[in-house]
This record gives sequence, structure tokens and C-alpha cells, in this order.
Amino acid sequence: MFSKRGISQTDWVISLAIFLVYLAWFFVVITPALNPDTKGSLPVDDLKARFMVNASWQVNVTPIFLKSNISSSKEPIILDFNFAGNALNYAVKEAYWVIDSNRLFFLAGFPPEKARYNLVHSSSNYTKPDITSGLYASETEAKTSDMTAEFENGIIKEVRYKDSTKIFNVSIYDEGYPISSGTSDFLSDKILARYRTRSSLLNNSFYVFDGNPGIYGYVDTGKEKSVDIHFKLKKYDEFYINRENSGNIDYNATECDSFNTDFIDFLDSGYGAAFVFGEKTDIEMCHNRELILKIKPVVASSFSYKVIFHDAGADYDDIITPYTAVFGIAEIFDGLSGEKMLDLRSSGYPDLKHGWKMKNDFNITVFNSTATLLRVGTTPMKNVNVYSKMYYVWMLDKYANQTREAINILMW
Repeated sequence: MFSKRGISQTDWVISLAIFLVYLAWFFVVITPALNPDTKGSLPVDDLKARFMVNASWQVNVTPIFLKSNISSSKEPIILDFNFAGNALNYAVKEAYWVIDSNRLFFLAGFPPEKARYNLVHSSSNYTKPDITSGLYASETEAKTSDMTAEFENGIIKEVRYKDSTKIFNVSIYDEGYPISSGTSDFLSDKILARYRTRSSLLNNSFYVFDGNPGIYGYVDTGKEKSVDIHFKLKKYDEFYINRENSGNIDYNATECDSFNTDFIDFLDSGYGAAFVFGEKTDIEMCHNRELILKIKPVVASSFSYKVIFHDAGADYDDIITPYTAVFGIAEIFDGLSGEKMLDLRSSGYPDLKHGWKMKNDFNITVFNSTATLLRVGTTPMKNVNVYSKMYYVWMLDKYANQTREAINILMW
């Protein structure tokens, strides 16, 4: 919870301006007789506290700290999203974002080497910024950054990079049974397109991102399952896992090569296709006249994998771990809410007086040096003893931006 901030020289100037505006309004609009003897008997502070309960809100800001050595203007940032509540009440303050399947997606630029983004949360819905996207996506095709991917029933049908076919098809098996007979759905939202196929207790999702020559896959299950994902690839010349496991590919081999790894790259003249897995998993490289990569994870709840198309000579560390991202500790901001004050403005004075359990009449005005933001209550008659008290508060928008405001309460 944020405590009251120190009053700077600028704050004093703003406060003085607010006070002078209030004085002008006070003497022009009303001329009641102020009686200091009533100060101790009137529940002005109680009224202010009840007003703040109805007019205030909290905005949570959770920092996302990124670190990377790569150079990219549109690197996909993907984080598990385990926050409670409606996804519409969350936003990334500095970027276009998508929340899908309990994951948060946005694009970040590097350098700088370190960056901070902010996940904001309130009771309000957030509108995404208007951006220009270079991603074309339909239910059967996605095009971006020299890559075209075709899909059928939510599964990759073919992928071309630099006008050459790199992936001929993909097959996915749930405990040995193909999931192509399941249901599929499609999502397109500016920075990404998602292609998903589902069988009982298993979902596979492929994501294509604006400005990124890769496809990101996720298998989500309701219980532990053995999954097989087969990529039929072009006949690459070489493969690389590490120094001990690398070399030319012999297309006359009758047996598949088995590895346990979190990375394998396939290379030909000028280009490569790097497969990166979220954890070490068993794979088979079968190369009898054609090249098939079989990924064979045992999935407890979720398994991630991706294929990144790249030029020869790419840094493998940058492909495997292009960035690190961690959530920081959430900061909680309190302040007046414009939306809640609008709700109060539409409420009738008798309802407010009854709801706040006030026997005395009152008038509440929220204002700053340039405008009156809210006035609720009634106006005292002439020759009535009126007590006045002013408070300084913060007003808070849904992105946690704060402005200095004043509350004046009249009671009689």
C-alpha cells in the first residue's frame, strides 16, 4: 500500500492554486455563516471516509523485468498468466498484449539489454492500443517476416521460409491416436495468430507472431499423457545438437537416431530450422530417404516447443534463450476513481445521505486548479451555520497515473 507522499515545492504551488479556486467559488456561490463551534460535533471526517469508500479504487501494478542480449524489434514475450479475475481487467501498460490459454503475450524490442514493462490490474476493462501489424492471418494461413504457414484443422500443413518449403506437414498423436479428428479453432489479434486443435484432455496450440520467423507450440493436458509430435522436414544437409552430436545427415539410414535434448538445429546452405523445447525430452531423427523429427514428451500438464527459422551462423544461445522475464512484486495504488465518481453523480442526494447514514446535510466538491470534477449534495441556505473542511487526495486512473486533487466538504 502506498503511503502519503512528501509535499514538494511543486505540490505547494498546486495546493495553493486549488485553495484559491475554492475560495473564489465559496464566496461567490454560497454565503452561509461559518460557525467554528460546530466543528467538534459534526461528523465531517466520517463523511469523508464513507465518500472515499464509494469513490476510490485500487490499481495493482506488477512489474515485468526483461533481460536480453539479442537485437530484435519484435521479440515475442510469453509468460504463464496465473492471475485471478477477469482477463479483461488486465493490461500491459507499454505494449499491445494478448491473454490466451493462461498465457500472457506481448512483443518487446531489444536493445536495451534490460527493460521493465508493467502489468496493470483494476476493476475496469482495458482497451488495447491501436497498432499497425505486419501479420496476415486467416483460418488456413499466416504470413509474416519471410515465412508463410498453412494450417488444416489447427495443425501445420506446410511452412515456407524464404520461398522454400521447410516443413511439409505435422502430425500429433495422443497416446498413439492422431488428434486431427478433434475440434479446432482460430484466433487472430494484431500481434499473433493462434491455431488450436483439441481432443479429449489434450489441446495443441500453434502461435505465429508479427515480425517473427518462427512457430511456437504448446501442448496442454488434463492429466499425464504420452504425446508424439512428428515434423516432416525438407532434406537438410546437417544437424547440430552439440559438438558430440552433430554432422551430415545420411538419407540411407534404416534406423532412427535417438537423443534426449532441449534443442536441435537442421542446416543447409545459408539457412537453418532450430527446434527448441521447454525441457529436455526424447526425440528421434529419422532419415531414410526423407527427414522426420519425432518429438516424444511425456506431458504432465504443459509442454512448449518452437521452431525458429534463421540464417546460417546464428548464435544458438540467442535462439535457445533469447530473453529472461520475471514478475516483480506488485505495487498497490489507492486513489479516487473517475468511473466511481460518475456513479456517485448519478445517485440522488437522499440515497447518498441514507447510505452514508448522515443526519446532517452536506455538500462535497472534488476539484483541482482547472476544473470541478464532482459535486454531490445540497446547497446550504443563507444564515445557516456551516462547517467547511478541505482534504488533499490523489486521483488515480486505471494505468496508475496520479493527479493531485482537493475535496471540500460543507456540513450543517
